[in-house]
Amino acid sequence: MPFALAAVFTVLTALLLLKLDAVEGQRSDLAARATTGRQLDDLRARLEKSLTAPILSTRGVVAEIVAHGDITAKTFARVAAMMIKGYPSVRNITLSHGTVIGMVYPSGPDEVIIGTDYRTQAHQWDMIERSITARATLLQGPITLIQGGSGLIVRSPVYLPGQAGREDRFFGVVSAVINIPVVLAEVGLDGSDLPIQVAIRGRDGLGANGDVFFGDEAVFRQNPVETDVTLPYGSWRMAAVAKPGADANARFERDVRRALAALLLVLVATSTFGTAHHIATIGEANRLLREREDALDQKSKELLRSNADLQQFAYVASHDLREPLRMVSSYVTLLERHFGERLDATAKEYIAFARDGSTRMDRMMTDLLELSRVGRSDTPAVPVALGEVVESAKIILGLAIDECSAQIVIDGNLPVVLGRRNDLTRLLQNLIGNGLKYRLPDRSPVITLAAQAGDGEWIISVADNGIGIAKDHFGRIFDVFQRLHTKDEYTGTGIGLAISKKIVEHHGGRIWVESVPGEGSTFFFTLPDAPAIT
Repeated sequence: MPFALAAVFTVLTALLLLKLDAVEGQRSDLAARATTGRQLDDLRARLEKSLTAPILSTRGVVAEIVAHGDITAKTFARVAAMMIKGYPSVRNITLSHGTVIGMVYPSGPDEVIIGTDYRTQAHQWDMIERSITARATLLQGPITLIQGGSGLIVRSPVYLPGQAGREDRFFGVVSAVINIPVVLAEVGLDGSDLPIQVAIRGRDGLGANGDVFFGDEAVFRQNPVETDVTLPYGSWRMAAVAKPGADANARFERDVRRALAALLLVLVATSTFGTAHHIATIGEANRLLREREDALDQKSKELLRSNADLQQFAYVASHDLREPLRMVSSYVTLLERHFGERLDATAKEYIAFARDGSTRMDRMMTDLLELSRVGRSDTPAVPVALGEVVESAKIILGLAIDECSAQIVIDGNLPVVLGRRNDLTRLLQNLIGNGLKYRLPDRSPVITLAAQAGDGEWIISVADNGIGIAKDHFGRIFDVFQRLHTKDEYTGTGIGLAISKKIVEHHGGRIWVESVPGEGSTFFFTLPDAPAIT
C-alpha cells in the first residue's frame, strides 16, 4: 500500500507538471503569434499609406481632361508632375488617345512606349479592355511593362460628356505605373533584418484569390498570421510567420522549464518512495504504519474526489515539494556565489531562470496549502466587525496600495457578520489585492466596499475600476489555476479566487462577479448576519 500510494502521488505530480508545461507552452506560442501579428499589422499600415496616394494619382489627370475636353502635352506634364510630386514610387503617368499611347511623364527612357497600341499587347489588353468597357479604374499587376521591368499599373478610362443628348465619347486611358520594389523598400519589406517572413498575394488587386507576387508561397501553408491590405481599387492578402531561429529564447525557456520539472519529479519520486520504503521496513512501528496507511488511503480518496481543484494534492505536495524546491533555489544561489564572476551571461541567465522558477513554484505550493487548509479549522464562527477586517487587510496590502496610489473607499457602514476573522481577512485581502493587481495602466485604482442587508445575511461587494473580465470567463475564474492573463502581464498563481470561494462557502455563503471589460469588476459574496459587537 505505501508503494502504491507513492506511485499515485508521483503520477499526479507528473500530471501537474505536464499541465503546467502545456499552459506555459501555450502562453509562449500565443505571445509569439501576437508579436508577429503586431509586426505584420505595422507593415500593412505602412504599405497602405505608401500605396494609396500613388494609386489615386490618375484622378487629377482625368479631371483635367474631362473639364477641358482635351489636354496639351504641356498641361499634361504640369498636372502629372503635380500629382506624383513627393511619391518616388510612381515610375510614370501615361495618356493614350483611344488605345494608342500619346504622352508619358516624366520624359526619359519610358518615351519609347509612345505610339504603342494597347491592343497589340496581349498580356495587358484584356485588363485594359475590361476597364474601358466597365468605365472603372482597375489595378493590374505586378506585371511586365511594355518598356521592360515590372510594376503595378492603375488605369482610369476617360469618357468625355456627349453633346446634345449623345452618348459619352471614349477619349483614352490614363495610367500610372508604380515601382513595387521602391514601395517595398519604403515600408521596410526588403530588409534582411526583418524578424518575420512575409508573403503577399492578390495580383491585379484580387486579395486572397490572387496569385502570390512577393515572398515564398509556402508561408501561406504554415498557419501564418494574415491580414488584408486595403487599396483604393482592390486589396492584397499578407501572411507572416516568424523567421527560423526567432523563437530561440522561447525554446531555451521551454528546455530549462522542462529540465527543472524533470528535476522536481525526480526529487518527488525519491522522497515519496523513500518514505514508503521506510514505513514498510520498520517492523516496530506497526501501529504508526497502520495509522499512516489509513491516513494516506483517506487522503488518496479525498484527492480523487476533488481532482478538479487538487486540494488534497496540495496538502500533501506542499510538504514533500517545498523542501526540494527550496534546496534547488539554495543550491543555485550557492552555485552563483561560488563561481561568481567566472560565469558568463548565458550561465547567469540559466541560474536566474532556475531560481525564479523555483520561487514561483514555491509560491504556488504555499497557495495550494492555504487552499487545502480552508475549512479544516475547528475555530467557531463569532461576531466579526467587517470594518476591522478591512483595516487588517489594508495593513497587509499597505506597500501595494502605496505603490499604485490606490484609494480604498467604504460606502456606508460595514456590518457585523458571523465568521472567522483570519479567513475573512484573507478573503478581503484577495479581493482587494485583485483590484490592485488588475488595474488599468493609466488609471489609479479605486476600490469600493459596500454592504446590503439580505434575508438573514449580508451581501458584501468589492468593486474596482480595473481592466474588467469578459462575461464568458465568469463561470471559471473561481476554479484552481484559472489565470486569464500570462505571467508576463500579471503575477499570480491562479489560486486566490479559488481560496476566496472556499472561504465564503465554508461560511455558508456564495460568491459571484459582475464585470464589463475596460470598466472594472465587482465581486459579491454573502455572509451570515450577527448581532453587533458591544
